[in-house]
This record gives sequence, structure tokens and C-alpha cells, in this order.
Amino acid sequence: MNHHLDKNVIIFFLMVMLASATAFTYKFIDYEPCEEVVMEVPEDELRVGDVVRFKDNTANVKDRVWNFGDSTDISKRITPSHIYKKPGEYQVTLTVNGKCEAVKLITIREKPFVLDSSKLARFDIPETIKLGTVLKVEDETPNSVSREWRFGETASVNSTDKVAEYTYATPGLKTILLVVNGDVKHSTKKKLNVLPVEKPKEKVTITKIPTRKISGIKEAPKDIKDAPSTPVAECTPISTNSMKSKLILLSQNKLGPEAFKPYLNGDLNLSVVANKKKMTFIELCEKIRDKKIKIKSLFIDKGDNKCVRTMTINYSRTGLF
Repeated sequence: MNHHLDKNVIIFFLMVMLASATAFTYKFIDYEPCEEVVMEVPEDELRVGDVVRFKDNTANVKDRVWNFGDSTDISKRITPSHIYKKPGEYQVTLTVNGKCEAVKLITIREKPFVLDSSKLARFDIPETIKLGTVLKVEDETPNSVSREWRFGETASVNSTDKVAEYTYATPGLKTILLVVNGDVKHSTKKKLNVLPVEKPKEKVTITKIPTRKISGIKEAPKDIKDAPSTPVAECTPISTNSMKSKLILLSQNKLGPEAFKPYLNGDLNLSVVANKKKMTFIELCEKIRDKKIKIKSLFIDKGDNKCVRTMTINYSRTGLF
């Protein structure tokens, strides 16, 4: 069989081969190996708003392009500066001479919070209040639009009014929290000691026994006045810090309950609230003796005769035994 190939086809293939060889030769002649791309990135902790400075330390650079990984404009400077506006991880790419690249990952953290005292929630409360008494507080924060009051007995919001009222159901140390305009970071907490209500003393009824006249005994003259009643003796005054120190000594078994009689008018059955539980003072002594305690808070209420009338204490154990 005779095979015939058109001359035009042969010429076409020859031209394609020649063009390919020419392109390959050009690329081979023009080829330059990539130098090591050396980019300098700060190693310090970077945060939103910081000025981040980069540097190209690559040798034999004709041109360069910086891409900062946050869809902003590129830079062609040797030492560009850049500011990131959002926290996150960013891939920084340096392209040298249009073909050689180096990539580094940097982390930008959230800008640290700075407390602005002018934005703090403001309100005033008394140091103490009797159980069952209505507490009335007012939001005094400038430019307040909304508010959330929590009075320390429940986890929920107790009021959203500018002037709020609350009546406590249990005694003890309470934490009042006010959040204004939803800004939790500038909320304010204050402590309030809710005192238990003293039980009224039971009246003793004395039945008068009729007297009979006995012959031979004269009655006392009627113009003799009754002897004056004996005034109530004053107690030895004691400060809160001194009471704390003595209770610590008692917990270390270095002091006995009798040492507290001069401050309690001799009444060791005085009603106290310890860790939100009501008990007598002598019961408290038994609980903390040999226990090595740490007193978190202590409030004592004194009468006109300087005697301690009520006591509220919060403490914790500092040892296992």
C-alpha cells in the first residue's frame, strides 16, 4: 500500500515544533532561581489597634509585594506598617520578583479592656438594714437609659426601675448588683448586712398575793418612798477588730467563752447569725473551737450601754481538722 501525507500537514507540525522549541529556549535562558525570601515579623503579642511593622530582608530584590491577609491594600515598601482592626489569625505573604514567596501566620488578640470610671453604675445604700424593712435604692448613673437590679437573694433580675424597692426574706451579708445600659463591664457591686429581728422579751406576770395583818406587827409608814431601781451596768466596749481577734483565739482554744461576758452583758445565749444560720453565742463557740477559722466578715450591733446586742459573722475553715 502506498501512504501519502499532505505537504501542508507536514509543514504545520514543523511550525508547531519550532514554536515550542523557541518558547522553551526563551524560558530557559530567562530563568533565574528563587532566592530565599526572608521576612521579619514581630514576635511580641499583637493586639487590635497596634502598629505592626514588617521588614523584607531578602537579597537581590527587584520588586516586592506585601499581602497582609485582611483584604486591605497591598504594600511594596521594604518596611511596611499595618494596623489590624479585628482579632484573629492572618496569613501574611511576601512575594519577591513576582514569583518567590514566603508566608507567615500571625495572631491578633482583642484589645485589652480599660475601665472608664465615668461609666460605672452609681447608687448608695446603708451599711445595715433590719430584716423585713423595705430597702429603697436609686440609680444615680449619668445618662442611664436601662438598668438591672439584683439584690443578692435570687439569680434573676429583681427590678428595672430607676428607684427600686426590695424587702429581704433572710438575714446575712447580701451583694447588691446594678447593671446600667446593659454594660456588664461597668456594673457596680455593694455589700449590705441584713440584721435579724430581735424577738421581744416575754413579759412575766406577777400575781399579787393578798396580805393579812398580823397582830403585834406595825405597818411601814406610807410616806416612805420606794427604793430607786438599779441602773443597768455598762458593758466593756469592744471594737469589731478586737472581737475578730478574740474569736480567732477562741477557735485556737487559747480563750474560753467566759472571756466574752464583759462585752455581752454576761449573756452567752446572745442570738447571733453565723454563716446565714441563727444560733446562740455559746453554740457558735462550740462550732469554731479547735477549728482554725478565717473570718470573712463580722458585724456587731451595740446598745446604748455599749453591750453587744446582735452579731453577724461569716467564716470559713482553714484546716482539715
